[in-house]
Amino acid sequence: HERLELAQRFRSDTSLQGLRLIAVSGWGGEADKRRALDAGFDMHLTKPVSVDTVHDVLEQSMEQSQAAQ
Repeated sequence: HERLELAQRFRSDTSLQGLRLIAVSGWGGEADKRRALDAGFDMHLTKPVSVDTVHDVLEQSMEQSQAAQ
């Protein structure tokens, strides 16, 4: 699973601290979601993803970034 390896590499790179990783996959089982989170993704969304969901996730991410500052 290349995306899981990529997430792990991003998380090990200190210059990318604060980067929010969101997995978007056609696989939506609990084990699939757990693997994504364990690899370093902040969230897992299952396809198809609605525009409203993308909007909500981006809004939540911006709020969390502002709160951390």
